[in-house]
Amino acid sequence: MKKLFLINILFICALSISAQIKVQNTGYVGVGSSVLSGTLLSPFSINSLGEAGVIAYIQGSPIGLKINTSALYDGYGLYAKATGCQYGTAIGVLGEGQTIAPGMGCFRGNGVGVRGIAGASTTTFMMYGVSGLVDGTNGAGIYGRDNTSETAFQGKWAGYFKGNVHVDGTLTAVSINPSDSRLKKNVLDLDYQRTLDRIMLLRPVEYNMQQVTFEVADSVDSRGEVVTTRTVNRYDETTAVFQNKHYGLIAQEVQRIYPDLVYEGSDGYLGIDYVSLIPMLLKVVQQQQVEIDQLKRNESAPHNAPAKPQETTNQSAALYQNTPNPFNENTEIAFYLPQSVTNAMLCVYDMNGKQLSQNVITQRGNASFVVNGNKYGAGMYLYSLIADNQIVDTKRMILTK
Repeated sequence: MKKLFLINILFICALSISAQIKVQNTGYVGVGSSVLSGTLLSPFSINSLGEAGVIAYIQGSPIGLKINTSALYDGYGLYAKATGCQYGTAIGVLGEGQTIAPGMGCFRGNGVGVRGIAGASTTTFMMYGVSGLVDGTNGAGIYGRDNTSETAFQGKWAGYFKGNVHVDGTLTAVSINPSDSRLKKNVLDLDYQRTLDRIMLLRPVEYNMQQVTFEVADSVDSRGEVVTTRTVNRYDETTAVFQNKHYGLIAQEVQRIYPDLVYEGSDGYLGIDYVSLIPMLLKVVQQQQVEIDQLKRNESAPHNAPAKPQETTNQSAALYQNTPNPFNENTEIAFYLPQSVTNAMLCVYDMNGKQLSQNVITQRGNASFVVNGNKYGAGMYLYSLIADNQIVDTKRMILTK
C-alpha cells in the first residue's frame, strides 16, 4: 500500500513538472503542448499551455469529439465559459468549417463550423438547434458577419448581422425601422405635385417567379482546375413562393424614377426598398383628401354630370385620361386650359422617359387632342400636359396592335 501511495505521489509530481503523458503508436493519448508533434492522426490531446485545450483529429470518422448527456433538469454535453479582460477576444467554442485545398484532392467537400440540430420531442418543450442569449448592456445572442472586420455596436440584439443575409424560404419578422429625429438631418416636406408625378409613373404589376440557373464546380483536379460542373436552380419550384402569383414593381423601372429606392445585391440582381414608398403614398393620399373635401364643399353640379368639367373662369389647367384606353388605332386625350395660359404643349414619352412627340396646343378651355396609334409600336406610353413651362399632369396610355 505504501509503495502504491508513493507511486501516485511521484506520478502527480511528474505531471506538475512536465505536464506530459504520452501513449504513442497504440493509442495516441497525451497531455502537454508537444505530445504528438508531427502526428496528424491523434484522437485526443490536451495542451497545458498550448493553443488548445482539446484537439481531436479523427481520420475516417465524421466525429472528432462526441459527448452525450442526459439530465432530469439541465444537462450540458459540453460547457465552455470564456472570460475576457481589457483586450483580446475570449471564445467559449470556436468552430471552423474548412474544405481541403483543391491541390490535395477535394471533391464536393462542405465545411461546417457549428451545426445545430433540434431533435423531435413528444413533450411540449421547445427544441433548439442553436440558442443564443444576450446578457449585458451591449451584445448579440447570435453574431454573424461577412469577411470584414469586427463591428462594435450598441444595444441588445437577439441576432446581429453585418453583411447580406439570404433566406431561401419564408421569413416572418416584425421590423421596426429607426426613425428618431435625432438620427436625421436635411429633413424636408415632400412636394405633393412632384411626388404625385413620379408615383403616377410607377407601374404596378403581377407576376410569377422565373427560374434562374447557374453553374457551380462539381469536382476539381489536383491542380485546382474544374473538371466537371453542375447546374443549380435559384428557386425550389415545389414551394409556394415559386408557384404563387406575386404583386409589385419592376426594379429597373423604379430605378429610372426613384434611383434611391433600388439596391443591387451581391448576386447582381436588383431589389426595391418598398418601405420607403409608404411616406410618398401617404403624402398623395393626404393631399388628395384635402382636394376631395374642398370639392365636396363647393360641389353644385348633379352626380351624373359629364366627366369633362364645364369651362369656368377660375378653373385651373387639367389633363384627363385618354379614351379609349387601351386603343389600337386612335385615342382622344381631353384637357382644360384657362385663357390665361400663354403657351402649352402635349408631349408623349416612352417608359424610359424619351420624348417621342411634342405637340403645341393653341386651344383654350375644354379641348382634346387625337393621338394616331400608327406612329408608335404596341406598348405603354406616357403623356404630359405642360402649361407655361409647368407640368399639369402625366398619365399612361396603352397601345395594342
